[in-house]
Amino acid sequence: MRLYLFNILKNKMLLLFILELLFFLTCAIFLLGFIVSISLKKYKYRASNKMKWFLLVWNIMLINPVWAGFNEAVANFQRGSYEFALREFKFLAQQGNITAQYNLAYMYAKGLGINQNYEQAFKWFSSAAQRGDAESQFHLAGMYEHGLGVNQNYMRAVAWYQKAAERGVAAAQVSLGGLYGIGLGVTKNDIQAYTWFSLAAEQGDVYASEAEVLLATNMSVQETEQAEMNAQKIAKKYTTLR
Repeated sequence: MRLYLFNILKNKMLLLFILELLFFLTCAIFLLGFIVSISLKKYKYRASNKMKWFLLVWNIMLINPVWAGFNEAVANFQRGSYEFALREFKFLAQQGNITAQYNLAYMYAKGLGINQNYEQAFKWFSSAAQRGDAESQFHLAGMYEHGLGVNQNYMRAVAWYQKAAERGVAAAQVSLGGLYGIGLGVTKNDIQAYTWFSLAAEQGDVYASEAEVLLATNMSVQETEQAEMNAQKIAKKYTTLR
């Protein structure tokens, strides 16, 4: 019995020590952030550009809670604590964080930590896509193609697949090649279909490789050469963007 009480007391003391340590570390971080802020003001006109940049970066890293919130959200997601992750991502998404907007949309689309909601998924994929996130552009295109959370619209699906495909998203290249191959939302065009399948195949997509071979059987040598030239030009552009 005494040993049991001793262990309880020992654990409480250890917990108290950890809490006190965390408190002092937090105070030290905020104090350092305050000192850095003062330094920025003091040396606003005298410090060199490099020093200003150094101080600014450190100030942001120390006192900006967004970084901590995002890391916490990712950690919760990886642990399967979807409800906590959803709450963090939602807050950050509303602050304009593009990656958080994508993650929030994905969780709504898959029903992770919340009931599946395609309308909300569409909303957040759309927000991130319009700001240039390639993965969000791909998913937004898919929602237009299949009519999830929005009225089905093949033309808009093609437009968004095009944006993501031009950024090098292999899945978007496959989807775009398929739409060109059957003429949905765009005029049927074997050269364009082969171009996009070829680009996806270069990235290791097995389906694209098979589609490329099958499509070539119905194309002339000149057409396949033209498609390959198109693919090379596009690949150079999105390789440069990366």
